[in-house]
Amino acid sequence: MTVTALARNFDGNPNIVTMVTTSSNTDITTAGWFTLPSTVADIELLQNGDFQTAVTDLWLIYYATGIGFYTLDPSTNAFVALSGNAGLSTTLSNGNIFVGNASNVATGVAVSGILAITNAGVTSIPLPSAEILVGNGGGVAAPVAVSGIVSLSNAGVTSIPLTSAHILVGSAGNAAASVALSGDATISNTGVLTIGAGAVTQSKIANNAVDYAQLALDVAATTTVTLTAAQINGMYATPVQILAAQGAGKLILIDSILWDIAFVSAQYASGGAIQAQYGNTVHGAGSPASASIAAATLNGVAASGFIANGSGSATLNAPATVENTAVFLSNATGPFTTGDSTVTLYIRYRVVTPA
Repeated sequence: MTVTALARNFDGNPNIVTMVTTSSNTDITTAGWFTLPSTVADIELLQNGDFQTAVTDLWLIYYATGIGFYTLDPSTNAFVALSGNAGLSTTLSNGNIFVGNASNVATGVAVSGILAITNAGVTSIPLPSAEILVGNGGGVAAPVAVSGIVSLSNAGVTSIPLTSAHILVGSAGNAAASVALSGDATISNTGVLTIGAGAVTQSKIANNAVDYAQLALDVAATTTVTLTAAQINGMYATPVQILAAQGAGKLILIDSILWDIAFVSAQYASGGAIQAQYGNTVHGAGSPASASIAAATLNGVAASGFIANGSGSATLNAPATVENTAVFLSNATGPFTTGDSTVTLYIRYRVVTPA
């Protein structure tokens, strides 16, 4: 039977009707339930005939899974839960919550979608490994995998996947794209930039950027060389190498040599003009690679300080004679004596390829 018990109190205002039914809360609040043939038959059987009720009656209904107060809507022949109890069940499935259904009745449902809840009330957002929540076209947060030029680990670490030795360059669509560096220069996956052979032509160098005609600039560099007192006193007969040969077809051009002198106790004496030269020629007789310093300038140093050689160009009318040649430091006239100070040389130079 659908209705198993039914009774009406005729002494109240309003009167209270109690009903027991095996139907669910959803069933009894569905239009037409009260006039279903099975419902009418059950009521007539229990009442031995017609059942008298009024619109003002208050119904206390024990339904399949709960109990609640209702009124009967004669226009729909369905029960309407009274506000304040809304047909709330006294039981609730494990991990479920109460949610108002389409009939405005609190109903137990399982939480689904991007949210989960335990029977201890702990909520969580189920999310696939390494995905994030992004609003979709319907304005709803949805899990998606990060893609494009950025990737994301499930530890929250972002990275940009990039092909070895490539760089990111804005594309025609104004988006960062992975490309290989090409043209006049290339780059390694350690960040080392290399200018291609012959890439820097005369047309790519501004006027007066290089003072020497018919020379293509390859490398501009600096280096540091330390001289002992013994080397300075002996470089008349034993020139000291300060720059190594740069290879076939390469010529070293010195811009400047700065002498950082750490004075000890004794000044230098004697000697002769000091000059950087191409090759290991004794007595400072090699082809000049820099301007010279007078012996008196070095001998006059009585405290720590600086002196300098300028650039030299005496042999550049015949550069082939000094290509692939190391640069040495020597002096003319005779050896220096007595000095005990050390020197740090700061050498600025260029390596060029004569045209």
